[in-house]
Amino acid sequence: ADQAIALSFSTWPSDVYTLSSLEVACLTREHLLQQYNVQTMLKWPNDIYTMDGKKCGGILIQNSDKQLIVGIGINFSANNIPDDLKDKMGALYSSKIELDSESASVGLRNFIVNNRISSNLITKLWEKSCIHMNKVVRAIEADRIWNNFPSNLLNLIATIIFYKLFNQW
Repeated sequence: ADQAIALSFSTWPSDVYTLSSLEVACLTREHLLQQYNVQTMLKWPNDIYTMDGKKCGGILIQNSDKQLIVGIGINFSANNIPDDLKDKMGALYSSKIELDSESASVGLRNFIVNNRISSNLITKLWEKSCIHMNKVVRAIEADRIWNNFPSNLLNLIATIIFYKLFNQW
């Protein structure tokens, strides 16, 4: 049986375009809870983590002619994780499970496209599920490293916008 899913699909951006990746992440987290009764946390901007702090999935989004191309990968079972990666890499379940990856992928895609949420709800859900909320984090981009990066979502967005506009801190 398959132990992971990988899927891609197109959809429309969120009502606030820049929140689209957070919306997809929040909806993915909610689907995993409803469908599989598994709690997860999210790490900005696109990682899915187990409750014990191990990365078990990721989300990539690309803009294409006013639509989004969404790619999602999730490890369901830790059974096939190499021993040398088990301290950092995780899965939704610790042992092998019965998983129909096609049905699981279709179910996740349908949940996301049929349960779109407003920008106000996106930020509330994100703040509840963000693994680094209210923690001091470090941001790394190319050859630049910033310590004490704000983890509050609104401060984070404001900081990124300021940096992109003025190319400085």
